[in-house]
Amino acid sequence: MGIETLADLLTGALVFAHVFSLCAAAFFLFLKKGNTFAESASYAIITVFMLLSFIHQISFITGIPLIATGLESVFLLASLLLIFRHRSHIPGIFKALKSVESVNPIAFTFLGLCLVYMAIHALLPIPENFQTELYAISLYEKKGFFPLGAASEFPAFLPVNHLILFNTFLRFDAHAGAGIFCFLAYLSIGFSTYALARRYSWQGTAFTASI
Repeated sequence: MGIETLADLLTGALVFAHVFSLCAAAFFLFLKKGNTFAESASYAIITVFMLLSFIHQISFITGIPLIATGLESVFLLASLLLIFRHRSHIPGIFKALKSVESVNPIAFTFLGLCLVYMAIHALLPIPENFQTELYAISLYEKKGFFPLGAASEFPAFLPVNHLILFNTFLRFDAHAGAGIFCFLAYLSIGFSTYALARRYSWQGTAFTASI
């Protein structure tokens, strides 16, 4: 493993910590509003995705990269402050996970191992063929916002700006960690499914549905 790869992994880990902090802060805010654990987690991930997408699109539209850096720094500091203020909720998180684990410990352990495996792969360097796709799009060639005319360059089943979040990593020329958004998207789907199923069924059924 070369120095460049290690630098990529370190950059990816730092950006992941940044995104995780934003998600954690949003999670505590939704939890404080009376939402369940699963609802709060799902809302938090999607909200952070929308926030980062908005920040980067504003940066691309204006052509001022410092806007994204400045806004993300402000939100990161605010997130760390919120996490510190709501740290008393942290034991409740483990209590909620323990409650789910007690229903089906084998499936819970297996799911935990799968999530760890996916998280590790999310932090590894992305495949070369996917790097080619990222760098071939208009956004990174023209260094500007996607023009509507560029829609033909993308697969029909994907939105024009579906890769906007990856700029969180690409601006550092990092090839590692970009998969974390895909990983978090899967987590959000899982939490959403569990939250919905839990309203109409018992805990074991909801857990099975989310898997």
